[in-house]
Amino acid sequence: MEFGARKVLDFVSESSAEEVAYAIIRGAALRQRSVYYPYSVARVVPVAYQFIPCVFDKITAYLFARN
Repeated sequence: MEFGARKVLDFVSESSAEEVAYAIIRGAALRQRSVYYPYSVARVVPVAYQFIPCVFDKITAYLFARN
């Protein structure tokens, strides 16, 4: 079961290895605790989880209970 992975992969475009490596190096140089790349897409879920964790927990439980 893919758990909607195809929909997510269709929404998010692929990045080159060089771009991702540069983002990681830049994050390490700036001593950032977390690196999100691309920031606009990758940062949405962690921020939303901080405000509504019970919703994400219910979605996760639903997806894994469908076996």
